[in-house]
Amino acid sequence: MRIEAGSGQAGISVQECRRPARTPIFMVAGITSTAEWQALRRHVDEIRGVHLRDLLAADPHRGERLALQMADCYVDYSRNLVTDTTL
Repeated sequence: MRIEAGSGQAGISVQECRRPARTPIFMVAGITSTAEWQALRRHVDEIRGVHLRDLLAADPHRGERLALQMADCYVDYSRNLVTDTTL
């Protein structure tokens, strides 16, 4: 199938626009069998049901501790469901 990009211009095939299929990172090199992955899974089970509202209320300095500046990029992890253990 071809999609024409205006009169007089060459068409672009839909297939050319698709990204190649990639293997998900968790399937590469048996990552799910590592001790680190298993620890992360246990941690997920531990914080399941924790609400971000509770994490924010329990730590008034969360916004300062879990944010960083890299050149022109400001990254704020404080509004994500993560803990110090997660990171």
